[in-house]
Amino acid sequence: MEWENIDDENQRAKVFGGWIVKTYESVYHPENGFSGGADGFDWRVSTCFVPDPEYKWEKTNG
Repeated sequence: MEWENIDDENQRAKVFGGWIVKTYESVYHPENGFSGGADGFDWRVSTCFVPDPEYKWEKTNG
């Protein structure tokens, strides 16, 4: 699968009948559930299918 950047946090890959879209973001964890100290960062990733059988989705800048 060949991923193409949409922007800094999103990518897409052409698949049969449309696109697989992947989005990811860094997540900050406050210490013990409260603000103040940092407990660390991690990455959250989600994917979804966007139907587009004619592949009309054109990326735009902006």
